[in-house]
Parts: sequence; C-alpha cells; structure tokens
Amino acid sequence: SRGGPAVAAAYQDDRIKTIVGLSFYGGNETTDQYITEMDIPLFLTASINDVRADGRSLAEATRNTYRLSNNKETELIMYDDAGRGSAMLKTKPELTGMIVRWINEKLSDLN
Repeated sequence: SRGGPAVAAAYQDDRIKTIVGLSFYGGNETTDQYITEMDIPLFLTASINDVRADGRSLAEATRNTYRLSNNKETELIMYDDAGRGSAMLKTKPELTGMIVRWINEKLSDLN
C-alpha cells in the first residue's frame, strides 16, 4: 500500500492500533490530515535513495509523515541503501524482527 488506504482505514476504525509503513508515500491532503488527527503510533522506515519515477523522494514523504504524527511513540528509521517497500525486508533482515516486536508491543496493550 502507498499508505493512504491504511491511514484512511485507521482513521475510520478504532480497532486499528498501529500502522507500519515501508517507503510511506503519504503526501496528499487527506492522508496528511488523517495523520495529524489520529493518535496511533506509526512505525515508519524508508531508504534515503528511494526516489519515485516522477522524481519525488519517498524518504522525504516518510519523514513528513513522521513529522505530522502527534503520537509520541511514532518511530522513524532511515536507511542509506535499503531499497523500496517490502524489498527492505530482504536487504535489511533485522527489520522483520523490529516490526514483529513493534506489533507485539502495540497490540499487547490491548490485553
């Protein structure tokens, strides 16, 4: 997902307790508004060299989403050369464990 559908779902459904974004596109008015109004923690990661075909930086879009989040637990991890999206799970295998721990931590608060 480019982020928008996940953010819209979380905004409309309080059962969603966190969002994990790999190369988070964000960047449209509606998504940005939802991010600022929601209070759920985001786990965001991107690669500095990740640039879309139109020249826009996914790293900058991910950083902007991080800045817009009002949740103090939101985390941002930037890599130099991790690739895009789910490809980061192969180039940075430690990321899988980090995501699993993040989800377990955020969902354990529900018990």
